[in-house]
Amino acid sequence: MNRSTSHLSAPRGLRNLIICTRSKRDLLFVTVALSFLLFVLAPQARAACRDGCFNSDTFLGDDALSLNGGIYNTAIGRGALFSDIDGQDNTALGDGALYKNTRGSGNTATGSGALLNNTTGAANTATGYFALLNNTGSNNTAIGSQALYHNTIGADNSATGNSALLTNTTGDNNTADGSQALFSNQTGGYNTGHGFKALYSNISANYNTATGALALLNNTGAQNTATGTFALQTNATGQNNTATGLQALFNNTGGSSNTADGINALLKNTSGSNNIALGVSAGSNLTTGSNNIDIGAPGVAGEAAKIRIGKQGTQNGTFIAGIYNVAVTGSPVVVNSSGKLGIGGTSSRALRKRSNQWTKRVKRFSCSNRSPSATSTTLIRMPFRSLG
Repeated sequence: MNRSTSHLSAPRGLRNLIICTRSKRDLLFVTVALSFLLFVLAPQARAACRDGCFNSDTFLGDDALSLNGGIYNTAIGRGALFSDIDGQDNTALGDGALYKNTRGSGNTATGSGALLNNTTGAANTATGYFALLNNTGSNNTAIGSQALYHNTIGADNSATGNSALLTNTTGDNNTADGSQALFSNQTGGYNTGHGFKALYSNISANYNTATGALALLNNTGAQNTATGTFALQTNATGQNNTATGLQALFNNTGGSSNTADGINALLKNTSGSNNIALGVSAGSNLTTGSNNIDIGAPGVAGEAAKIRIGKQGTQNGTFIAGIYNVAVTGSPVVVNSSGKLGIGGTSSRALRKRSNQWTKRVKRFSCSNRSPSATSTTLIRMPFRSLG
């Protein structure tokens, strides 16, 4: 097969590939791949092997820095910085790296197709195959194959890992560290994902922080903080949640303003809000109830507005400072066998009245020097049930 036949056969195979695509994303990928492959498969007669220095530029490779427009550029690889007109201080290492750059400056592209479509974006760093492929924004850093692949005008993003921030287009100030971290993010900003698939499904929500593999995996809510593997993994629309520990708030979907600190803390909570759980498995039985505080206690499914400290049968004493010898007015407090605190069934006013009556009568009886009188006899015969 001669050279011309070889170049004609490639487009026919690509046409078959396009027919097999089933989604817009697939079609976009194939279109970009087609452009890149056409560049790669271009007839050798049209390429000019360049090797040298000119106007403070350094180039090596077929059509590298072909236009010699800018200054202080370094291009090594076929088509590297091919379209540069007056961009400055750019470094392109790899086949097609910074291929379409015209006026962008201060960019560094290392890898085949890295920053391929960048035209005017500045101060970007792309290391890896197709890293920052479609970028036109500035101040982005992508390290890893296809990291920040779809980014267009998004700025000040940092992606480290295979396909990290892959679909980001216009989102700004995001940090993704880990394979597929913030994978689906498109327009969300000020998010931080550290770990495998951290914040994987986040699209447009802002101000989330996920540290740990699969932390905030399904999140679409805003202002959540998850630290620990699987922390807040199934959270969908919940906001303002804080989860620290393995599987903390694992099943939360729509609950908001919860705080879980400890392994499996608030594990089963789904839609409850404003709960606080401190300790291993604290509040792990809570599901839909809100406004609970569980410290070292698992809680009860469905309950709301309860405070539980400790686990019945585990602790055998309670010491609280600032109570002894401190005067206070109010109702007498009783404790049942489950550790529940509350006031007695009889009203405090009635208790005080009966207690005072009994005290006076006992005093009159004990101070008498005479033989029992009618008064004292009456006292002795008074029923004890008057105390309640």
